[in-house]
Amino acid sequence: MKNLKGKATIILMTMIVLVTSVVFSGCNVKKIPIQNKDNTTTTTEQKTVSTTEPTTTNVVETTTQKPKPDYSKAYKVYKTVLKQNAFEIKDYDYQNKEDESRQIAFADILGDDTPELIFTRSEIYNEAAGIASDNNSDKDTKVTLNIYTYSNGQCKKVSYKGRDEYELQTSTQNGYFPYTIYQQKNDKNLYIFTQHNFVGNVCKIYKLTTEDCKDNQVFVKELMNQTKYSEPNQYQQNEGTIKGKDVGYDKCEKYKYDNLNNMKTLLLYSDKLDDNYGDYYSPEKCKGMSYEEAMNFLNKYDNTDNDVDYSVIAGVYNLRKNGYGSVKLEIATDGTFKSLSGNFTNTPFDESICHGVIKNLTKVSENKYTFNCGDTVLNNEPGTSEERTYKGMDSTVEYIDNPFNTDEQLVLYTEGTPLSEMDKADYDSHVSWPSDDNEKTLNNEIFIENASTDGTISTYNSIYDYRSSTEY
Repeated sequence: MKNLKGKATIILMTMIVLVTSVVFSGCNVKKIPIQNKDNTTTTTEQKTVSTTEPTTTNVVETTTQKPKPDYSKAYKVYKTVLKQNAFEIKDYDYQNKEDESRQIAFADILGDDTPELIFTRSEIYNEAAGIASDNNSDKDTKVTLNIYTYSNGQCKKVSYKGRDEYELQTSTQNGYFPYTIYQQKNDKNLYIFTQHNFVGNVCKIYKLTTEDCKDNQVFVKELMNQTKYSEPNQYQQNEGTIKGKDVGYDKCEKYKYDNLNNMKTLLLYSDKLDDNYGDYYSPEKCKGMSYEEAMNFLNKYDNTDNDVDYSVIAGVYNLRKNGYGSVKLEIATDGTFKSLSGNFTNTPFDESICHGVIKNLTKVSENKYTFNCGDTVLNNEPGTSEERTYKGMDSTVEYIDNPFNTDEQLVLYTEGTPLSEMDKADYDSHVSWPSDDNEKTLNNEIFIENASTDGTISTYNSIYDYRSSTEY
């Protein structure tokens, strides 16, 4: 019995070793990559065991993250667009005076996943260029909504179907006229909620849609029009329409709040908060940026000329040529400029407004700088004209080119420049005729003219005018 039991023990040990060998040596692991519909990759481990048991499969998911989209090219171009509109953007003062105006936003509203540049700007109308008066209260201004998009390597302004521009507000409007611009949940379209509180309170909701539009075009579709009178009577009844259909005031009230309550992103808004709709817009909720905030954001994508100190030439100047000052130039501390040129003595009037950026600023001497004008744009096409109101009179305004819409190198003499340090050709163009009483230094005017070929100042030991021996 002892010998038999020992043999059984040996046989059992042998069987265990054989089974163990099958389990560990007979198992083959094969990794199979599987491509999912959302372009992510799932790795499947398939283990095949050389036994009669079924094949077992363990699935281990590893998700490959999509690369972040690169909008650097779009943002770089948007920075140029903002600089070209810098003065009009900064002139916007319709918003809450207690907070800095935030009139710039970036958001995809066309559904192509690339953010559009959206901003409001204030500009003068019904006043020829505004050079005749420096008091803005004498001018009529309007606020427009501007949208730019970037696609196929190009930046284009989005146009409005059936209209030249979209006005949000004007200085001639009576009453309270705020607006709120936003996007809804699960909807990239732009929505605009406006109020006009004068005789009655008129509320409207618009949707900017690309339906039946050309490329880079939107249609401003009115969704709701609701009117409420403080004292309704037989001639003034509360009323409302939805998508052009008369549905009455109450249904519009529900539609209005359903729309506002579905707001996801507040992009821009105007004016102070009010009792009825203050919960829907505030500085804390708004995704809009001020001009300075937007430029700081865009500088991460384009830091060109960020280290140039333009403050040395920042200010308001007059171009003086042949004794006459006919062009006004304003240079900001960031190098953007606005030039106003025109003739307002005889009708038809001439007008030119040019925007751009100072480039290649070079200090030649203590009082002389050379520079170029870059990224210039004109408000109106030279050679065109239109009827405008100037000082209360209907007048014809013809649009002309601007001396700063040029590729030429220009010379700037700062205030206080001794006339003796001016290039002779520049001095001759600065005065209409030399005389004894010509100023010895430049006052509030600067002289800007095409530079000499080498951009340097000629040296003159003594230069006299030809009517006296007065040296300058």
